[in-house]
Amino acid sequence: SEAEDGLSLWRGYSQQASGYALGFSVEGLLRDIAPRAKAAVRNPTQLITRIARVVYQQDEQQRLIAEIIRISAEMEPALKASGTQREIWNAVQKLVGTLQYMMPLLKDPGFEDEREVRIVVSVLPTTKPDYRMRAGMPYPFLRYKLTLPANLKRVRIGPTSDVGQASRALGMFLND
Repeated sequence: SEAEDGLSLWRGYSQQASGYALGFSVEGLLRDIAPRAKAAVRNPTQLITRIARVVYQQDEQQRLIAEIIRISAEMEPALKASGTQREIWNAVQKLVGTLQYMMPLLKDPGFEDEREVRIVVSVLPTTKPDYRMRAGMPYPFLRYKLTLPANLKRVRIGPTSDVGQASRALGMFLND
């Protein structure tokens, strides 16, 4: 999040409204991601495509959805009987790529104060995600090993009754 601190963020994304918020250097993350993206081209099990800001404004969301509809409409000629298998494949790839690019960036305007930035990953169907439970529902996620502390820009300790202990524990974790 570009919002460094906020009670709604602690309540929504941490356990018991406490913990740590880690801020990363976007430039550092991009440097860290670049070799992995190149390797993924040779072994395409996971390909990181970009880091992008979430779109909360409804007019911008509608523009992005209209773009998806436009691309879908362009597929019609390729999907007709006269289209070759290659044309159909190219049209489907374009639509899927557009959906993968745009859909993770749309979020309800009520969350605008989060100012979220996402690392958006395109994966093949063979990539197996891990799951975490939240509000009784499983949410898939991919583990991604970050280069710490090189890309770490800031750490914010969340609401806690013992800031000193939280700070010492964090120092131990980062030096491990």
